[in-house]
Amino acid sequence: MNLLSEITQNKACVIIHIGRRHLKAGFSKKLEPLVILQTSELFSKCEEILEINKGDDKSEYEYIRFLKDSKHWKRNLTILIRNLYMEHLRCNSKDYPVLLLERTLFPSELSSCICKILHEIFEVPAIKRISEPITSLFTTSILTGIVVDIGTNETIITPIYNGYPIEYNIRIIPCGYLLLRDHFKKMLLNQYKLNEPEKTEEIENISDKLLDNLIFNSGIVREHFESDKCSIEISDFTYENVLSNDKYINIFISKESRYKPFNIFFGEKQDDSSTVYNIILDGIIDCIKASNRDIKLEISQNILICGGLGSVPGFEQRIQNELKEYASKDKYINNISDSIFVSSPPISPFLRSYIGAVIMLLSKNKPNFTPIENHNPQN
Repeated sequence: MNLLSEITQNKACVIIHIGRRHLKAGFSKKLEPLVILQTSELFSKCEEILEINKGDDKSEYEYIRFLKDSKHWKRNLTILIRNLYMEHLRCNSKDYPVLLLERTLFPSELSSCICKILHEIFEVPAIKRISEPITSLFTTSILTGIVVDIGTNETIITPIYNGYPIEYNIRIIPCGYLLLRDHFKKMLLNQYKLNEPEKTEEIENISDKLLDNLIFNSGIVREHFESDKCSIEISDFTYENVLSNDKYINIFISKESRYKPFNIFFGEKQDDSSTVYNIILDGIIDCIKASNRDIKLEISQNILICGGLGSVPGFEQRIQNELKEYASKDKYINNISDSIFVSSPPISPFLRSYIGAVIMLLSKNKPNFTPIENHNPQN
């Protein structure tokens, strides 16, 4: 048995997931990460661009990222990884292969930089890069499907077949959580200006953290786009004794303010913008229609909703209902409308891809690690 096989079989691997806001890391024999570190300062040195190319009949999106100051970024990344191994993992980096989780379409410049630092400075024996949606889908125990990742700034739809992402068919919709939060706050302000204008200033000054709490505690999605078909009874909501700017207040949220902000994902035109986003038509349906006809049925039977918003009551059911409705009226995919299934299993959206990576390493489908001597960071 060679050294690499012995390391992989007898020792845990180190899992590292470097995200836009956090770095999550730990050993593969533990289901949850050992440490979660902030990376927002590190990635503030990157410029993110979502390019929109207007075609004749639709828009095409390309997600890219480049370094403003590569030397500064590499130095900070090295410090971050050294701190990870010395202060948190407390292990010799030479003893453990690394499974590196990457975002969809993660830029090769950044990926190569991370691999180069791990190999040349920390001398890890082997490394495997894997796309985050693959490990997320692994939590469903099925390796074929569509991962709908509702992120901070965008929603990324990734079709996967037998554990491999179909990169040419990935869809990126520039509509994410921050857009929802802005829309929610505007609706809440309009509600107070109309009914309780004397308290408008209190609402204007609430923090983003408190807004997050309001959304996830009061937010609800009508599970059907036709309100009279909804089974969820939505009523007004009062958030009592909330600490905001050093004083306790009560925040009243009308039923319209609870569910209407989520309609921005389903084609509702916003008051202050002419742009309309629809993750169903422009994302999932478009992705299914552009897929090979032999796999359309398979991928539509396992559609996974990732991201924190996937846990909002009614969200996954709304997506499934609209998908079935649109598909049944489309001559190209009406034969699969009855087979469409959408899920968001009860796993923390923050940890889903990490937990999926652990499950993958413990399963028979363990990925092959690339030994250091054969690794080319450019591949």
